[in-house]
Amino acid sequence: MNRFLLPVSVVGTVIGGTVLLKDYVAGGACPSKATIPGRTVIVTGANTGIGKQTALELAKRGGNIILACRDREKCEAAAKDIRGETLNPRVRAEHLDLASLKSIREFAGKIIKEEERVDILVNNAAVMRCPHWTTKDGFEMQFGVNHLGHFLLTNLLLDKLKASAPSRIINLSSLAHVAGHIDFEDLNWQIKKYDTKAAYCQSKLAVVLFTKELSRRLQGTGVTVNALHPGVARTELGRHTGMHNSAFSGFMLGAYKEKPSLTIDSGPQGFSKRNVTLVCHTHHFFDLFILCRDGNASFPRNCLQQDHNTFLISPVSPGYKRTYRCFVSPKVNSYLWSLPSDPLELLVPGPSVSPIVVWVTVAAVCFLIFFLLLLYLCHHWAKCKTSSAKTRTQVKYKSSSPAMDNDEKIKYDELECIQPENYCQVDTKKLSAVEDSKEVTYAQLCQEIFLENMDSLPSNTLHHMSTQTCVYATLRLSQEESQS
Repeated sequence: MNRFLLPVSVVGTVIGGTVLLKDYVAGGACPSKATIPGRTVIVTGANTGIGKQTALELAKRGGNIILACRDREKCEAAAKDIRGETLNPRVRAEHLDLASLKSIREFAGKIIKEEERVDILVNNAAVMRCPHWTTKDGFEMQFGVNHLGHFLLTNLLLDKLKASAPSRIINLSSLAHVAGHIDFEDLNWQIKKYDTKAAYCQSKLAVVLFTKELSRRLQGTGVTVNALHPGVARTELGRHTGMHNSAFSGFMLGAYKEKPSLTIDSGPQGFSKRNVTLVCHTHHFFDLFILCRDGNASFPRNCLQQDHNTFLISPVSPGYKRTYRCFVSPKVNSYLWSLPSDPLELLVPGPSVSPIVVWVTVAAVCFLIFFLLLLYLCHHWAKCKTSSAKTRTQVKYKSSSPAMDNDEKIKYDELECIQPENYCQVDTKKLSAVEDSKEVTYAQLCQEIFLENMDSLPSNTLHHMSTQTCVYATLRLSQEESQS
């Protein structure tokens, strides 16, 4: 047992150290949520890789972004992509060849003439381990582009940066600078044999030294200068190295080169009338899964992220049609994504309903409900008005002759309540003597109630009283009696 302890410990230490090294060189995520509305930002080499993602993020934060690239066509395409994704129209492409001092001066002159201010300069463009090429001015390519080109550009724009203070200069370097050595006797590798690794390390060391000295000279001017190591990422920078095909890269970055696959769950719950379940498959260990809609194959932004590989798409209806892709990534470095999966077109069979039809239907239903409610309110108002008009109840009668005599008859069941201007109430107990009769004359009604309360009144008085006077007199006597 003891003889296996040492080998196992060594293997474990190597694996653990490699994982820690991987996390360290990969870099961290920026937690800042600051916005830069109205700020002008120049990013060199922004048509692809880290430069494009930097421009994309700064465009989302509201900046006026200038993409400075050697390939004008690719630069225009990148600017168009960024404008479409961020909806920021202040993103444009400009030509800049850092391997040509003439191109650098032309670019700087145009910026000074057209831009009121320059707030941020990101010197991102670089070449890595290319063959022994030289710039148009005769400098070794890596040293000329990575250091000398940005050196000249920064100094040409320095007055504009000072006038825009507080402003910032950001130079992208690399951890490779620690292995660098600057040979002032042979900067262009004309004497000794050309070493692509050493030339790259030399150029990145020059960037760090330039940053430190420039920062010292600009103290008190409001211009901040920083150099940074961007971490390990799969970009076009390594196209001359073949590093992504090496054994070490197979562990460090190999998993990110493999495409995950996106499928529809074929289980009983995978596809129902209301929802669909998508599954993102991968052969490597990842704990962060990303689903992007409409086939987004660029760096995943504004996509659904979760810690498991199943995605529930709900609700879906007949005619639903969308294209999806998925990415995978480790949580320890959420900015290092895999390649996107092949697009999956999700199509739910059945007729689709136009949104216009839906809105018209909803509007028609709402109008019908409003009309019915209005009709009900009008009916209720008319009913209330009719009831109010009946507050003065009338006694309906049938007249057999024009004369006001005992032949005038009324139906007793239609005599509800007689209300003159001053309200009074008929004493229904006084009418109990005639309840058995369906028809009574006004004279009989007046005589029964009126004579009962006024015995001293001459009997012929009733014959000289009109029907209306008789009724009112009766009601007044009844009211006085009730009050007493």
